[in-house]
Amino acid sequence: MVPVPRGVTPSCAFSSSSSLPTISPMEGFKLFSAREAPTYQSGFFSLMVCFAIATAACLALRFYLVFENRRQDRAGFDDSILPSDALDINMMDKTDKEIKQFRYV
Repeated sequence: MVPVPRGVTPSCAFSSSSSLPTISPMEGFKLFSAREAPTYQSGFFSLMVCFAIATAACLALRFYLVFENRRQDRAGFDDSILPSDALDINMMDKTDKEIKQFRYV
């Protein structure tokens, strides 16, 4: 198995999510057909479904991050091992899971 360098998975996830807006011009015109003019019921229904899915995903992410913060608070961390400067924490080349005082905001 080939080792995956650090940061490859997040960058792949970001690049695939940033390509999502390009799907709209390719698929959107299929939802708004001329026979439904002027109300375009299927098009507006599909927009509402997409907005509902996006809202649910945002809320799920918010609750997950609150859960993670509470889990890390319960686990606690030792203040004696903290670097003297906040810049040192950023330069430690560790992930958010490895930095015990990291909190999602």
